[in-house]
Amino acid sequence: MQHPAAPPIRKYPRAPFHDYNCGLYFITVCTKSREHHFGEITDATMHLTDIGRVLQDNLEAISTHYPDVQIPLYVVMPNHFHAIIAVTETAATETAPSETAVGSLTRSPQAPYATIIWGGRGAL
Repeated sequence: MQHPAAPPIRKYPRAPFHDYNCGLYFITVCTKSREHHFGEITDATMHLTDIGRVLQDNLEAISTHYPDVQIPLYVVMPNHFHAIIAVTETAATETAPSETAVGSLTRSPQAPYATIIWGGRGAL
């Protein structure tokens, strides 16, 4: 009988020097198995795939779906992306998703942080 593998030991995800009450969050989201789904880098230039362009479009349009959220800086890499998410206080209020847009970036005009991040995954 094989025993299941122990779950990986993860670092505490929050930087001890940052005040997370200010509404600025730095996130990194990686693709499964670190596969290059978003594009490739050639000659020091990132060339986005179709799904990479969808990701970029959604990052740039976040404020149209969540008025209290902005992404002032982001970078899309072949197998991950980094983004700074700026959230105003009212966006932290939990609200229910709309019936018509579950799984997309248009879930709620004032969404909590997890909904913003994980809702974006559904759009890809």
